[in-house]
Amino acid sequence: MFKIEKGFFRRSIKENAPEKYHCADNNNCPIVPIGKITCRACRFAKCIQAGMAMEASRIGRQSNLFKER
Repeated sequence: MFKIEKGFFRRSIKENAPEKYHCADNNNCPIVPIGKITCRACRFAKCIQAGMAMEASRIGRQSNLFKER
């Protein structure tokens, strides 16, 4: 899993975007680390398959006191 996916996944959940994502290539797009032009629906599906959970994603900024615990 690419490090970039963490931010994409968090932003997608925050904006409630997964419902808006649709694949034009029958959910079979290649997701490669090079290049920014990728299918968001397939990219989000790959995050879910990799084990990322919407419930576990922290949305918003956390204070330093919380981070130190």
